[in-house]
This record gives sequence, structure tokens and C-alpha cells, in this order.
Amino acid sequence: MAWEDAAQFLISMTQALDSFDWSTVETISNELSERIRKTPDTFPTAIAESLLGKLRRKQCFRSMATISESLIESGVETPNVQRQYAQSLIDQGLLTPAQSVLRSIVHDPNAGEEEFEARGLIGRIHKQLYVNRNDPSSPANQKNLQRALEEYFYVYQVDRKKHFWHGINVVALTARAQRDGISTTGFPDPTVLAREIRQVIDEKAGSNLDSLPAWYLATRLEACVALGEKMACMNTALFYVVSNDADAFEINSTLRQFTEVWQLNEEEPLGKELLTTLKAGRLRKRGSVVNQDLQQIQGESKKVGAVVSGLESIFGSDRMVTLNWYRKGLDQCTSVARIETPDGRGFGTGWLVKASDFFENRTGILLMTNAHVITDAFDPTELPPVPVMPHQARAKFQALEKEQIYELGEVVWRSPPDGFDATLVTLKTDPPAQPLSISPDPVRMTDPPERLYIIGHPGGRDLEISLQDNYLLGCDQQFIHYRTPTEPGSSGSPVFERTDWQVVGLHHRGDEKMNRLDGQPGTYAANEGIALLAIQKAPK
Repeated sequence: MAWEDAAQFLISMTQALDSFDWSTVETISNELSERIRKTPDTFPTAIAESLLGKLRRKQCFRSMATISESLIESGVETPNVQRQYAQSLIDQGLLTPAQSVLRSIVHDPNAGEEEFEARGLIGRIHKQLYVNRNDPSSPANQKNLQRALEEYFYVYQVDRKKHFWHGINVVALTARAQRDGISTTGFPDPTVLAREIRQVIDEKAGSNLDSLPAWYLATRLEACVALGEKMACMNTALFYVVSNDADAFEINSTLRQFTEVWQLNEEEPLGKELLTTLKAGRLRKRGSVVNQDLQQIQGESKKVGAVVSGLESIFGSDRMVTLNWYRKGLDQCTSVARIETPDGRGFGTGWLVKASDFFENRTGILLMTNAHVITDAFDPTELPPVPVMPHQARAKFQALEKEQIYELGEVVWRSPPDGFDATLVTLKTDPPAQPLSISPDPVRMTDPPERLYIIGHPGGRDLEISLQDNYLLGCDQQFIHYRTPTEPGSSGSPVFERTDWQVVGLHHRGDEKMNRLDGQPGTYAANEGIALLAIQKAPK
């Protein structure tokens, strides 16, 4: 049979998605799409629908569209495949072609439950059009609001105890209409409907919110916002962001609903707590890259800290895992510096360490970077990039509350690039930041592989946190290989483990043909860091 290996595509795609290996996701998508087009036999429907669902949860909408188009052209035109194709178009901003696909599902007598899913997405299209145009006085835009309400309310009335996702959109849109001064005659009062929906969900949950699926929690969360119940809202949000079936797609959809339809913002108490919680949850699920104005990081960390302290006393410290993780990641930024020339050109990264972590009889703070970034002993045989002496460089800590530049002192220890490629150097003045914590545990291979994070200055730019495509490839006592994306300028960056933001490695290079550390022959494309435990044990 032509598709005896169909399940392997699903397995390979799942592994790539779970490890945030976006380049492999795209490669598999393109290869599968091309093969579907060229193969006379149709691809198995069940596997196709499952594969598209997995891509949707990780927000891989372009890959969804690529595969869906090939499936539909090859004759796999189930309502589910068509609906997921429309979903991918909507999330790429292609609303008009998406609506054409959805209408065909609605008119399909065999669509079953997919008719209601399609109507919900048609409602979303018109909801998005209303929000995007941002003109409540426009008769044409009022028609968008009316159409969205009609689609959502029609599905909700079919089964009020099952289609409450459609019902909660009626709540959100009627509440928005009230704020915009638009009459919604014929639709229920948003507060009454929100209370009805919440009661249905609470009856299903009993006293255990943790038992609810993610969409139930998201709907309950929205109902609590509509009812103005702040504590119930945050309690639900904390369950939602750690739910196993709340992935990037789900959390991002919830964020979009609260910011675009409910118009919540971080300047108000509920908006600050709720949106911060959802953003933290999305960051963990997505593996995104934080790349923002670094002068805002300190303020962002304080904002998260305020949310944590405000909720911890109410819900307990165990419930603050996601927020604390998010805040701790932001806090690490203050200890990472761009190594730059006196004229401000960035060429490397350094970070603060405790001297006592490396020397028995030394105290205070040191800056760690690569020996190929900072040196006190030139080797004429070393290949570029050429390191500089401490007096030729500065350390700029961008994420401090007030961006500051510090002069370097003396090199207290150095291992050459063909050794541990590490330099420890003093600072003439200590920055107001804490040294990073070093993990006492060696890096080990696991199944699935561990994720690693890097904070640094790729390309000499502002500080970035690399969280995507970042799984561990191999390790030994000295080296760590990983897919964490880096660029020149990342040299000297700290490599963090995923649980508690402790440093496990010193990043120093990448190569398309790195000798493997996973026990297999040959090479792979990888980045390489030096294990911090190996540097600590090195003779000094």
C-alpha cells in the first residue's frame, strides 16, 4: 500500500512539535504535502485529521494550510479537514477564502457536529471583522456584529448544555455591544447568560476544577469575567494555564478574546493579573522568543512579582508555578551583559557568577564569557573571531532598571578555545544584580529530550531569550549539544535548564556539521555549550 508509513508521519510530526523543532515541522509538512499530491492513493483520513489538529495546537498554521490544500486536492475532503483548513486560513488573516470553505461545510447534509464548528468559525470571522474595523457607528460593521451573534447563538440554542463555547461568545459580544452603544434586541442579557453557562460547567466539575478540560476552563474563566468575580476568575485562570490540554493555540485564543473583545488591559487590576497569567502560560507552552525593549524587562518582572505576591496568599504557592517561572526567567536578564567595544559595538555576551562557585578562597562577583571573546593571552594560532583584552571591552547590562555600562578589570582565569573556552574576569564596579545560580546536577539525556534556554545578545542586538527549537541533542562530561537557535554575538551566553532557570552550560559555538554526542556516528547541526560542572572542576 502507498501509505503504509502514514502513521510514521504522525509520529515524526508529533516529536518535532513536542520538541519545538520548527524547521523539522516545516520539512515534514512540505515533504508530506508533495507526496500527497503525487500519490494516487488517498492519505488515511483519521491520521490526516489528527495531524492537522496537532499542528493547530502549536499554531503552525502555514503548515496546516499546506497539508490541508494537498489533502483536499487529493480527495480527502471530510468536513473536519475542510474546517481545519479554514482555521489555518483565519489565523493567517485570510478571512474571505476561509468563509467560503466554512459555508460549504454548513451546507453539507452529512457534516454532523462539524456544521456547528463551522458556524462558530463563521461567527469568529465576523467577530474579527468587527474588532478589526473598530467603528461601532458603521452600519456595515454593525452587520458584522449581528452576523457573529446570530451564528454563535444559533449553535448555542441547539444544545445549551454542550455548545457553551458558542454561548460564551454571545456573552462577550453582547457585553461589547453594550459598551459600544449598540442594541442587541433578541439576544439574552450577557450577565444572565454567563451565569447560566457557568452553572452548567460547575455541575460538570463538582468541587474539582482540575478535572475539567481546557475549553471548559476557558469558558468558565470568561463567564467569571462577565460576572465580575475576580477571585473566581483568577482561580480558574491558574488551573487553565497548567492544564495539559491547554496548548499555545488555546491560550492564545483566550488572550485574543480578552484583549480584543473584552478590551482588558494591564493598567487595570483584573487585566494585569489575568493577562500576565495567560502570557506566562502561553510562553511555557509555545517556546517563544522574547525580544523586546530591554528597558521594559525590569518593569515587566516587577509587574509579575506584584501579581504573584497578590495571589500567593490566596491560592497558595503551589498554584503560582507558571507565574513564578515567567518572572524568574525575566529576572535572569538583569544578570546578563552585552560585551561591547568602547564605541558601543556588541560582539559577545557575559553573565555574573559568584567567585566562590569556582574558587575556594575567593569571594565577590565575576563576569563569565568565552575565551574567544575576552582574553589576557593572545595565541597567534587562534582562528577568528579574535578576542579582546579586558581594557578594550565594556559590559552593558541592558535589563537593569537603569541601563548601565561597567568597565572590566583583570582576568582571573582563562581556558583557551580548544579547552573550556571560558574566561572569568573582574568588574571594576559591581552591578546591582544577583549572580546566576549554577545547577549542581549534570545534564542527562531524557525521553523526550530536555529543553534548554539561552539568554544573550545574538548579532550584538538587544537581549533576547531563546525558547524555541531548543531541545537537548547530546551531552557528555564536558559538552552539551542542543538545537537552541543562536547567532554570532551569543558567544558567552548562559545556557539554562528548563525547570528553575539554573545555568548548566556556557554557550560557545554552533556548526551545521557537529560531531555527534548521542552515541551515533556522523554529524548533526547543533549548538555547543561547555558544561558548567566541567568548568567548575577544571584546574585553576
